Amino acid sequence: MVADAKDEPALMFYRKFGFAQLGNDANRVFLPMGTLAELLGNPG
Repeated sequence: MVADAKDEPALMFYRKFGFAQLGNDANRVFLPMGTLAELLGNPG
């Protein structure tokens, strides 16, 4: 899952859930599908 944080508080929100920076854009973050499955209660 990829997201673009609109500001610093949004970026901190995403990082709290395990998102990491994607590429050179500090506000573009991603969450691996395995992590997403764990957060949704489906460890795979």
